[in-house]
Amino acid sequence: MKKDFRIAGFCAIVAGSLLFAGCFGVTQENQEQGNNEKEIVSEKVVEPITTVEKDVNGGKLQYPVVNTGNKTVSDAINADINAFIEKEEAGEGGDISKHTMEYSTKLDDDNVVAFLFIQSIGYKGAAHPNTKVDTLVYDKTTGKRKVLSDYVDITLDEILQIAQEEYYSIRGGKYNHTPQFKPTRMPKNFYPDKEGNIWIVFQKYELGPGMEDSSMVRIPASKVKK
Repeated sequence: MKKDFRIAGFCAIVAGSLLFAGCFGVTQENQEQGNNEKEIVSEKVVEPITTVEKDVNGGKLQYPVVNTGNKTVSDAINADINAFIEKEEAGEGGDISKHTMEYSTKLDDDNVVAFLFIQSIGYKGAAHPNTKVDTLVYDKTTGKRKVLSDYVDITLDEILQIAQEEYYSIRGGKYNHTPQFKPTRMPKNFYPDKEGNIWIVFQKYELGPGMEDSSMVRIPASKVKK
């Protein structure tokens, strides 16, 4: 009888050990799978902005592909960027001999991503290429494009007044504003920076002579909506 009890006890210990080992193995496997899943998710946002180039007549258009970590938002932003690129690829007519576009990321934080695009378009027979500047600013929580009025309530006259002190080249460097250059319509292109300022962008000849190329007016953060 005692021998039977010893055998039964030994079997119970062995069974318990096997059960523990099995549970531990499953738990460890689940943990490893969980760690792998986390690594995959983090890999998706290692490069939140990827640069792509598209061949066009006369050159290449460079533009970003955005990954916010939210597929719905990313798809909305990238669809809008693609629509912009298709429009620019089509151009505005004329016999184009050279066409290039470069972009820069002006802001990329938790809430907003902002891009500045500079195109150089050369037409056959023209002495110099034209420069065209555009901006795209997106809400990273919704994927929608933001507009200037989201940031500032300002008139064209107020912008021109600020330009007397805050007038810059699109590629950097400060200008002295020439008063006789007065645009007749409110600009739509702008971008925010990490300091909270808003940069309003003007095309070539709109706010200065052709030698100055495209230009910008910096609206101080103190005038931006909180």
